[in-house]
Amino acid sequence: MKKALVCFLTLILVHVICACRVSVPKNQTVELVYKDPDTDIHAQLSEDESKKVIEIFNGKHLYFGSPSCGFGEEVSLRINGKSYAPACDNCCIIKDCSSGMYFDISASEREIIEEYFAAYGVTFPCT
Repeated sequence: MKKALVCFLTLILVHVICACRVSVPKNQTVELVYKDPDTDIHAQLSEDESKKVIEIFNGKHLYFGSPSCGFGEEVSLRINGKSYAPACDNCCIIKDCSSGMYFDISASEREIIEEYFAAYGVTFPCT
């Protein structure tokens, strides 16, 4: 009985760990959002750019934490009604605003996301 309980709890733990991954449906359009007192940008990324963002995000491990980087929906990428906020400094962290969880991206992936924002005049670090 004890052994069965340990196996059951282990399976639940494995399921929880595996389930904590970013999962964005493919073929979604990504909306770039940037708001400050003087600017209000809502721009749809191209199909190729959207696919790239989803490719970067999907499968990343989500975790709870309290990184010191600044995050906000004012600077975010919206996919299928959910907001994903890149760190406003140069950290390679994205916040899933709906869950309050975070995930890491590589420096090269961060550069791609910054390029998409730069096309609309948004630079990092942002305020």
